[in-house]
Amino acid sequence: AMEGISSISDTARLLKYVNKFEKIGNKYPGHWIPYYYASEALTAISLFEDKGSKKDAHLERAQVLHDNALALAPEESEIFVLQAVILSSMIMVDPKIRAVIHYSNANAALHKAKELNPGNPRVYFIDGMTKTVLPEFLGGGPEQAKEQFLVAEEKFEAFENDDPFWPGWGEKMNNEQLEKLADVELEE
Repeated sequence: AMEGISSISDTARLLKYVNKFEKIGNKYPGHWIPYYYASEALTAISLFEDKGSKKDAHLERAQVLHDNALALAPEESEIFVLQAVILSSMIMVDPKIRAVIHYSNANAALHKAKELNPGNPRVYFIDGMTKTVLPEFLGGGPEQAKEQFLVAEEKFEAFENDDPFWPGWGEKMNNEQLEKLADVELEE
């Protein structure tokens, strides 16, 4: 299921894998990773949708699956990173209204993820992505984003986990962001 899901960009086929991961999670209770991947895939699917109502439906289901994972592993940094991604995706449906509702919770989830595992590179990558869209007066902007992407780069290089099912996304996207920000000068 993991091999299949990583190479698909078709929503209908991705939904089949979401269902497969959910079935795996239900068949093997006590394992958070199947719910994590189902939730992550639904969050990705929401980005392909045009209608806000369809995005919301996918994100609501992603949140339920995320909560299943969280109940099984309440101290897992990866789950809190995923929560930040889900909430950020909810904001993107209607930024003017939803930023007020979800931003502080997304930020809190990211801080919790960092507290649980400061070596998790996805924490810094998502923080960098957040800073790319935040105005400078709220701590965003290209310089602040690049700083986080550089930290993420170091963390990706140092990150080790022997579990073949462990989340491994983000490094390629982080490198792409660093390429986009290559001309941004950082203050010393």
